[in-house]
This record gives sequence, C-alpha cells and structure tokens, in this order.
Amino acid sequence: MGKKNLVIVESPAKAKTIEKILGKDFHVVASFGHVRDLPKSKLGVDVENNFKPSYSTIKGKGEVIKNLKDMAKKSDKVFLASDPDREGEAIAWHIAYALKLSENDPNRIEFNEITETAIKDSIKHPRKIDMDKVNAQQARRILDRLVGYGISSLLWKSISSNTSAGRVQSVALKLICDLEDEIKKFIPVKFWEIKGEFTNKLKLSFTKIILGNSKESSFRLVIKGADDTIKATYKFKVKFPESFLRIDKVENMDFGQGIVGLNGYKAKGTVFISTAKSISSTNLNIVLDTKEVSLIKENSASLPELKAKIEEEKLEEITESTLENNYKYILGGELDIPKDTNLGIYKGTVQVTVSIRE
Repeated sequence: MGKKNLVIVESPAKAKTIEKILGKDFHVVASFGHVRDLPKSKLGVDVENNFKPSYSTIKGKGEVIKNLKDMAKKSDKVFLASDPDREGEAIAWHIAYALKLSENDPNRIEFNEITETAIKDSIKHPRKIDMDKVNAQQARRILDRLVGYGISSLLWKSISSNTSAGRVQSVALKLICDLEDEIKKFIPVKFWEIKGEFTNKLKLSFTKIILGNSKESSFRLVIKGADDTIKATYKFKVKFPESFLRIDKVENMDFGQGIVGLNGYKAKGTVFISTAKSISSTNLNIVLDTKEVSLIKENSASLPELKAKIEEEKLEEITESTLENNYKYILGGELDIPKDTNLGIYKGTVQVTVSIRE
C-alpha cells in the first residue's frame, strides 16, 4: 500500500470534511491552532539583537507535534493548509519548522471556502510559505509582548492577577487619559467673531477677540474690499476689564483709489475708534505702514506705478460720552501725477496699526 499525502489544517472540524473531499490518498489532521509561541515565563524577545524572538512549544502541544512528526514520516507529501491570513501563514511556518520541512518546498496551500473545487484546486497549486505574512504576524506578536509584558505586571500589582494589557488598548487608553488631563486643565474663555459690511463695499472682520484671565488680550481686524483683497489690517492689545479698544467702522480706506486725469485729485480715509474712558488720545499708538502709497492701474499692472503722498494725519475726538471715548483718525493726501499718465482707475492700499501705548 502506497504512502498517503498528509494535509495539516487548524481545526479538527474541517479535517473530517476535507478528508472526505480529497479521498483515500489523503490523510487530513489538525494542529489545533498554534504549536509554538513566545514563552510565558520570560520576555522572549532579544531587544538588543534586532528584536529577535525566542519560541518554545506551547504547553499541551508536545503530543500534537509528536503525532504530526510521526505521520509526516509516513507520508509521501505534506501540505500545510492553515487559514489564509497572516496568523495562518505563521502557523504553517511554525509547523514546517517543527517537522523540519524545507522553506523552499512548495508545501503551502490555501483556500477560502470548503468546497470540492476550491480544495482540489489548492492541491494542484501549492506554493512556498509567504515570509512577508509570517514577518507581519511576528511583528504584531512581538509588539504584543513588549507592551503587554511590561504593563500587565503593573496591572497585577494594582488591580488583579487576572488582568492583562494589549498593544492596542494600552495606547488607546493612554490617548484617552492624556485628553482627559487636557480637558481638566482647560480654562474656558469667551470669544466673539464679528463681521460687518459697510459703505463703499468695504467689509470688516474681527478674526478673534479673546477675553481670558490674562491681563492682556489680542485683537486683529481686517478690512477687505468687494473683491476680498485686504485693504487694511489692525492689530492691537487690550487690557481687561480696566480698558478696551474698538474699531467702530472704516471709511474709504482704499486710499488713493480714483480716476487719474481729474484736476485736484485727493483721497481720504477715516478710522473710527472707541476706547474706555481711562484711555485718552495720548494713550493711543497709531502707526502707518507707509507715508507714500503705491498706486497701480486697474487691470494693467504692467504700467508704471503712481505715488500718493499722505500729507494729512490727525486724530480727533468726535463725541462726548460718559461711558467711552470716541475718536476718528483721518488720513489725507494728493496724487503725484507725472506728465503723459494714462487715464484710468488706479488703486492703492495703506495699513494702519492701532494699539494702546503702555
């Protein structure tokens, strides 16, 4: 009587069904899952030597390996038919090691369904063990051990000897605890986002106003035109609750815009400011980014620039109030028009920074 072929699967329930399909020339047995693993009594990973694992036979699997060896010696061919995933690939690799099968032998078969077609087709197309899948499983297992072996001992001391820690839950728990610490340390603050639209199609936007426990809060105000180009930016700091600074509105801050070719061309821009009563005009610090504004002809950036000189700059108190001070900051100037200048609409912007002087 000739030797039979040996097929090794993981589950004994599958073994009987598969043996019926393959017939009398095959003997199908189960490994009952893994046969080797990292030892329970020590780390089993050489951290200093490229994380090399050290495997040992799982307790109770010695008899299984002995039976597999005996049957393999009596068989013509051994097929490793563990599950078609990285865990199954590692089981096949460990069985091959225990049975001293060559890594170069095409003895690995896999199927995704227990049907006659799938199983017989897998027997016709055996392959070598996929070491990429094996190494992926080893990396997961080693990481499990490095995390779990270190943290589990802490759980045994603080909670119970029946507890354990894993590579996924431990990291997730750490992230949750860190976030909870941040939530507990958070100090609530009030803030507003304020937007408005004004005449001349100008748009005002407070990007953020923060009222916190600190003595000083920061403001940033942006003025944009109808085409969303920035016309002016205001940056200032305010002390609360003793003081405040507010930009109420902006008029004609597209300084220098107009039609060249008209005599007596002038331009003005006005910023309306409100402050706490404790802040006088001498406490306001208003800075222009330039005294000479470059003007570019609309839709003709290649033409030479014109210059608008800012000749007027003053701060005026405009109303009396028992609650706050109100001012208007006025800019004014004339266009320097050289000879032979092309007729057209020219535009230029100026940036004003308003802050409270210490």
